[in-house]
Amino acid sequence: MTKETYVLAADESQNHQPEFPERTSKQSVPLTWYGNIYSNIRYKVWPTREAMAKAIRMQESMSKGEPYVPCMPLNDTEGYE
Repeated sequence: MTKETYVLAADESQNHQPEFPERTSKQSVPLTWYGNIYSNIRYKVWPTREAMAKAIRMQESMSKGEPYVPCMPLNDTEGYE
């Protein structure tokens, strides 16, 4: 069983291949530590690609915060059903 969310440092994330890329999204998580700004990447594994697409489309329409981005791009019709 996979974790629903997990976080990797940005440099570790560059070569990371999610177990289920078709239903995994990622989000940049900025951190400040001793005055320096770092970025981690939060991965979220969704139960289905359809659920991920719908959530991402709703997030795009609200445009608040750092968006989740699908690891495998959505096509033009996904998430609008």
